[in-house]
Amino acid sequence: MNLHLLVPSHAHEGPPGLPGKARSLTAQYHYGPLTVDLSRHEVRLDGQEVALTAKEFGLLEHLLRNIGRVLTRDVLLSAVWGYDYYGTTRTVDVHVRRLKQKLPLLDDAIISIKSLGYKLRESDVPA
Repeated sequence: MNLHLLVPSHAHEGPPGLPGKARSLTAQYHYGPLTVDLSRHEVRLDGQEVALTAKEFGLLEHLLRNIGRVLTRDVLLSAVWGYDYYGTTRTVDVHVRRLKQKLPLLDDAIISIKSLGYKLRESDVPA
């Protein structure tokens, strides 16, 4: 079984010790052939970039941070759309459907939990 880890890598911006230059943290998620680079706001499937909206990207990131956990629609709404969002939880369903269309790998990986929400299952696809 392939584990999906948040893999931090540290990079210096410019030569060490330069004033005003801070150390940055780059994080990537790997889920089978899917790579999500948080610092670049990029998603790649088999090395090919896939364009996602900001909300789709946020939803994917939240699912990857919580692999195997059931996330209610309300939790996903709060995490991705914010506490002041006044729409319905149906918007989560629409965005999950769009993610599955853009990233077919997720079609069987994002599991709908009836009347509750979604979870991203563990991947058995090698990275």
